[in-house]
Amino acid sequence: MTDSVSGRKCALYNELSHMTPYYLHHTSPEEINVKGEAIFHLNNIKLLCLYFDTIFIPIENILSFANKRSALVVQKVVESDQFKQLLELGIVNLCGWGASDPATMLEKGFRYATKEYAHLKDEKYLRKVENIARMKPLVARDSSRFDIGHDRFLLDKLSLLDNPRDRADIEKGIDFVSQFYNSYSYIGSLEFYKWMDSNNLTENLSSGLYKSYYRAWQEYCYQNYSPVITVNSERIRYSYGEINIGSVDKPVFVKAMLYSPTIFMSFLDWQLGRDVSRKLIRLSPLSIQTIRNGDGSWHRFKEKYHSCVEASSDIFDLERETWHLRQKLDEESTKLILNELFENRIHKIGRSNIIDIISLLSLPLSWLAQVFNPAAILAFILSHFFKKTASAPFAREAVPFYKKANFLARSTSVMPAL
Repeated sequence: MTDSVSGRKCALYNELSHMTPYYLHHTSPEEINVKGEAIFHLNNIKLLCLYFDTIFIPIENILSFANKRSALVVQKVVESDQFKQLLELGIVNLCGWGASDPATMLEKGFRYATKEYAHLKDEKYLRKVENIARMKPLVARDSSRFDIGHDRFLLDKLSLLDNPRDRADIEKGIDFVSQFYNSYSYIGSLEFYKWMDSNNLTENLSSGLYKSYYRAWQEYCYQNYSPVITVNSERIRYSYGEINIGSVDKPVFVKAMLYSPTIFMSFLDWQLGRDVSRKLIRLSPLSIQTIRNGDGSWHRFKEKYHSCVEASSDIFDLERETWHLRQKLDEESTKLILNELFENRIHKIGRSNIIDIISLLSLPLSWLAQVFNPAAILAFILSHFFKKTASAPFAREAVPFYKKANFLARSTSVMPAL
């Protein structure tokens, strides 16, 4: 998967999954609006395709159900005409594991999915997934059948669960993860969920364990599948986990939370107006593809947005580094040192913009000095680079893309969501 990036911006979307924690700690399918949840995921994917070239979805995520609620939602998405279009256009790519060739990966995905919770695996749906998976070759997420080191992330998350009433069961969970990983060199979601089912856990602990497993897997993906960027929506509590979008020799670390489709939706609402932005994501993937193709305007917009995300993450780190600096040095010395830091750390945002931000950071009462929040910093950076003055309301790189998006939203009929 990482080999297929080659200069493109690619995302890994794990939230459409049998692991999604906000479906797992309830068992009654009547408690969920399946259509609404399916639209939520389709909208997330269409938002992602406006600032990523490709979105990867692991094949096991749409097969390995352990709960009726997640099965209903995922099946609704995968069986939709919109999802089929996303696959046909190459916007969404399915990925597998355990081999390099697509046929073996598909076989392994089905074999793992059907080893547990067989009553949730509808044969008709499985055949549909098999058919769509053959539309385009699966990309190898990981050719190994092991997820080396995943246990460390999960054990770290479990160690943070601290309800005294559940302490004995938490310790049992930690022992199970350690012993299972030592025996098999991986700790699968289905095996972990079966252990939970067999231990009569409290609802509070079950909820915590489902969240811990998902967050551990996300952080494993941050580190092992970069420069593919693993994303979260606002429903998964943001972590300050980092993704290296550079290389081993020249790392560039970015806060994962800043790639959220929720943040990007708010940005589009502000830039295009709520009516246009909301209409845009109701269009068919085929229509959206027309503004991704053509004259390069979408590419320039996408690069500008990503450069702001990268700069915001750097500023978050630099702000913490320089807070004590501003307490000890005079303003002129601080500016010189900050300038040097920015020259070496901030990417692709231009010297004149660097100077503007340095001036703000140099103020003793700078709001950035007090708000250690990457999302707030990103909002500031976006406002600085995408909408500066009344006479020049949009960044030059964004104007052609906005014109195309406005025209498309006003002239094109929406596609039925499901």
